[in-house]
Amino acid sequence: LREAALLRLLAQREQLRMEISDFEQTYRSNFSTFEQHIHSQKNSEDFAVEEDLMDWEFALKSLEAVNGKLTTLLATS
Repeated sequence: LREAALLRLLAQREQLRMEISDFEQTYRSNFSTFEQHIHSQKNSEDFAVEEDLMDWEFALKSLEAVNGKLTTLLATS
């Protein structure tokens, strides 16, 4: 059961890393810089970009959570 959980978490981590990498390549930026750029723009809204920003943030937070679970799982072995 532990090994199955480990494999699932490793797969999730890899998928999230790829998703984050795709955003970084698309916008040629890291999340923090891109977020500052988007929030500094006045009178300009691009809903697709805003949605990408939210998805990117969610992927980063999910990656943190997965890494935390992996750390816990590996520490209990």
